[in-house]
Amino acid sequence: MCRNSVTPHCGKLLYSFFWSRSHSNADECFVFSFGAAQWDTEAEGHFLNCEFRTLDGDYVEHRDVPVTEEQWNELALMLRTISLPPYSPPDIYLLDAANSCVEISWVENGERFTDRFNGENAHWLRELLVTFIGQITK
Repeated sequence: MCRNSVTPHCGKLLYSFFWSRSHSNADECFVFSFGAAQWDTEAEGHFLNCEFRTLDGDYVEHRDVPVTEEQWNELALMLRTISLPPYSPPDIYLLDAANSCVEISWVENGERFTDRFNGENAHWLRELLVTFIGQITK
């Protein structure tokens, strides 16, 4: 079926991508967001917003960085091919529980739907996104 296709013409268009990770160690927390502008509410197009620490410990923050249509399509293709387990929140009684939720929103046939995945062990995806963000912010 088209929903699992990697072809860009299948009708499923990327609407937004959001991944947040909370952790008892603040250096392990991050947020990656691709979609509408968050600070300039009148801006149109696709934008990047993120906060994370590099492997070297440097703090990186980007606000409303424009994403070109070509970069957006590259991100959509990348996200169509990922395979992660479904998301389930941590037990509410675990005080130091890490929480890592990947949300990918798509539009297909005029209808928006969101897939939620567990990103706790998706270190490869984080590295891929950090590299991609480096290309966008050059």
